[in-house]
Amino acid sequence: SFRMGTLIAVEQGGADEAVTALKDVEQIGKALASEPFLISQLVRIACYAMVIEDVERLVSRRSLSDAQLMELSALLERLQMSGALKESYIAERSASLGVFEMPDAMVAEINRSNGDSDDPGLDAAKSRLGIELINVTGIVSADRRFMLEIMEEAVALAEKDTPESLARIESLFDGIGDRAFRF
Repeated sequence: SFRMGTLIAVEQGGADEAVTALKDVEQIGKALASEPFLISQLVRIACYAMVIEDVERLVSRRSLSDAQLMELSALLERLQMSGALKESYIAERSASLGVFEMPDAMVAEINRSNGDSDDPGLDAAKSRLGIELINVTGIVSADRRFMLEIMEEAVALAEKDTPESLARIESLFDGIGDRAFRF
């Protein structure tokens, strides 16, 4: 709704109202700044992208005062997200480890939600047996180690915060299937 306020203000010539609405959208993104998970940072990026698009729309359609331009300049400076990707990967790595320690009942519930069975006791027993089998084979340990290695690489690349490192992160995740097969 804040974005709609910006669009309406731009179209109706209310530059001050548009700047205020842009600041409101920025505040929504800023509210997610301390959220460590990647999805929160992606939503933050989307909010900031809306601000940038609407600033472009505003400056291309309306004549602005020096004070309004200074406000927009300060607003755009506040959209910096240094370190957010690295922090998100660290949080995602921690959360991903929980998958390897998932209780039998939770695994059974996931299986049941996939339509496998309606018997919770049988589902839990099957899940427990399956988990024990893959633990014995070492697959779980290998998968955990592989996930940690990939995430460690992603964290190291994100720390550099350059376009080249972002391209390498994309390549890292694009090639994950091939690496997992070799692992």
